[in-house]
Amino acid sequence: MKKNEGGPNHENRPQGSKIYEVEEEGFTLICIAGIKDIIRREVPDAVKMCNTAGIRVRMVTGDNLVTAIAIAKECGIL
Repeated sequence: MKKNEGGPNHENRPQGSKIYEVEEEGFTLICIAGIKDIIRREVPDAVKMCNTAGIRVRMVTGDNLVTAIAIAKECGIL
């Protein structure tokens, strides 16, 4: 590992420190951006109709758990 690389996952942290070595390098945060895929307006009603018909709706996603839960709530799955 080269100096200041911080390890393969930037996990190197000095003993007892609350911040990682990579965070001590003087970087400046320029922007944080977020995007959201819009749930089609018919999806919550379709989920409700499936539930009424006894069909259990499941969502398969590669999203982060917090994101997946928010989407499932918006769709009426949770």
